[in-house]
Amino acid sequence: MKRIFIAIDVKTPQVVQKILEIERSLESLEVPIKTVEPENLHITLAFIGEVEDDLVETAKEALREIKGKSIMAEFHGIGAFPNITSPRVVWAGVKGGSEDIIQLQRKVESALKIYKIGFEKERNFIPHLTLGRIKGRKNIDKLRTFIEKNADIFFGIEKFEEVKLKESILTPKGPIYKDLFVQKLEG
Repeated sequence: MKRIFIAIDVKTPQVVQKILEIERSLESLEVPIKTVEPENLHITLAFIGEVEDDLVETAKEALREIKGKSIMAEFHGIGAFPNITSPRVVWAGVKGGSEDIIQLQRKVESALKIYKIGFEKERNFIPHLTLGRIKGRKNIDKLRTFIEKNADIFFGIEKFEEVKLKESILTPKGPIYKDLFVQKLEG
């Protein structure tokens, strides 16, 4: 059994550096938060979950169907899900390129449906980059103020050239992600 999902990775050094600066600032607020490691930064397009190995091969076939151009996306602003008063996830937003990522996500869902692969359906997919998960209520007011103050922060521009099928290996220190298949996007 493997726990799998489909994503696009964030790896432009300037973007990653700015994200790490914000994550360090979040940790300094002494809010119970588990931030995302730099090597794990990604936008999830579809979460499939625990599957047998043969379904991993089927997911690779589905991903081969994904065609499209590379995407330029601008990371801009931070916020929280479900909302700023009861945050469970702190995220960086996507401004420029958001529509292209939404179209890519729809292609991924469509391919998964054609190959009869179950996945967690997103009602309103909003491209975002998870920065951290909140594990309690301590100093939530500090967090809310920080998010409001950084609502318009600019992280930089990322060029997404690959869609990846990834395995999530859960460990006590957090997940380790392993690429199982990479589908290139055109120029």
